[in-house]
Amino acid sequence: MAHQWLNVIHLITGMVWLGGLLMMAVVVVACGAGNTSNYISLLAQVRRWSRSVTSPAMLILWACGLAMIVSHGGGLPLWLILKIVVLVVLSGLHGMLSATLRRLAEGQNKPLRPFIRYTPWIVVLATALIVLFVKVGHVIG
Repeated sequence: MAHQWLNVIHLITGMVWLGGLLMMAVVVVACGAGNTSNYISLLAQVRRWSRSVTSPAMLILWACGLAMIVSHGGGLPLWLILKIVVLVVLSGLHGMLSATLRRLAEGQNKPLRPFIRYTPWIVVLATALIVLFVKVGHVIG
């Protein structure tokens, strides 16, 4: 029963985290393209949301996921390893976007890294990969 509740919390926090991460990516791309002074209020609001909702959701997601892995025991199937790799990449992207949001909100108009404009698509693609890995993993075994 505890495993089922961990899974429910894992799924809910995953949706919250990925939604927040997508919002961060879109706002960074939109606001980083021009004069950030026009977007200071929006950037501050997104930063607050990220610190109070998106980041804690990521931490809870990881905690529940790791707890389910430990409680299950045994080796890790390939689909789960692939999912974890994608989650590590997304966690790194979250950190990078958080730092970029902070710099933009502080009015630092440094040019964004070129690949930043693709981060919304990276989040969407990574989310699709996670769903695919989980679905295939449950079908196969």
